[in-house]
Amino acid sequence: MFIFLIAVAFLLIAYGEAVPLYRQKKYSELAVMGVVWSLGLALSLALVLNLPLPNPTDWMERLMVPLFRLLETFLGSL
Repeated sequence: MFIFLIAVAFLLIAYGEAVPLYRQKKYSELAVMGVVWSLGLALSLALVLNLPLPNPTDWMERLMVPLFRLLETFLGSL
């Protein structure tokens, strides 16, 4: 039921936003809106289906912890 409501809501949003952009020939704005809209739809469906969502703090931690250790080693030797 929630999937149907989400699909209807996103279709209404797409119709209300995309059609005027298409008529005004603003194709770059239409493309950006399509990407953001698609990401929003995918995240909404993942939430409803209880799928594991990516956590940005995980990849930030994987990236930053080695960098901080390297800086700590470098600055500790000074």
